[in-house]
Amino acid sequence: MHGCELAILILRLNYKLCGTSTLGYHAVNTFLNAISSVLFYKFSKQLENLFDTFDIAFPASVLFTIHPIHTEAVANITGRAEILMTIFAMAALINFTKRKSFNAQFSVLVVLATFSKEQGLMTIPIALCIDFLTKTMSLKRSGLLLSLFFVIGALRFWVNGFQSAKFTKLDNPTAFIESRFYRVVNYSYIWLYHLYLLVLPANLCFDYSMGCISPISSLFDFRILSPVLICTGRSGEWINEHSLYSTGLRVCPMNAKIHYNLGKVMGDSGLTKDAEKNYWNAIK
Repeated sequence: MHGCELAILILRLNYKLCGTSTLGYHAVNTFLNAISSVLFYKFSKQLENLFDTFDIAFPASVLFTIHPIHTEAVANITGRAEILMTIFAMAALINFTKRKSFNAQFSVLVVLATFSKEQGLMTIPIALCIDFLTKTMSLKRSGLLLSLFFVIGALRFWVNGFQSAKFTKLDNPTAFIESRFYRVVNYSYIWLYHLYLLVLPANLCFDYSMGCISPISSLFDFRILSPVLICTGRSGEWINEHSLYSTGLRVCPMNAKIHYNLGKVMGDSGLTKDAEKNYWNAIK
């Protein structure tokens, strides 16, 4: 857990209270996860009000709370770092959207998030994105946020002795691939795979290192060919208007606009009866 000083400190306190009994560690992790879920709901509610959108805070918070991909962070004792980072990051963003100004509380919370886990530093770019999307961005506040980003980043590197984490080939085989092309391909696949797990959290594993995801080393690997073939097949459906609108009807069979467009294409092609049928479907 190098680089997670705050998490290590709290784990030490946990050890003082519970010793080597794992029950205490799991109980604290579960409690902290409950706090992070409540903070996520509060932050989502603020975004809901900022963007004047439909009621998304509650379902989003429920999904965040029960999502299986969070199991590793909550169930594993070392996942304490991720949970603490989330708590401080959520608290910082709640403070930012509520106060609508750069303040010391926000800065302290970002520091705590970053020293729980390095990714906590990304709270600042998220705050900048909120400013941009809500059209409240000012040159002064953006400058202060960017300055804070570089100061905390430099402090983080200084604490680490300006050294990055050292991984072995077993931990991260992709980093040791000599070909730059295949490194990019593998990193892209890993990112997409984890995005897939967010959408469909099936076949989860508690540890994806040690060769769990085998590297892609050939252009004929099915993990490269499958998306290429899917894109090629999908592109063929857009080759002309008739194919495009017919494909659209398979997805949205009650779409009046698609029926009208398909009717026009068929009429221009001399298929009068088929065109008439689609026109009738369009005005039903």
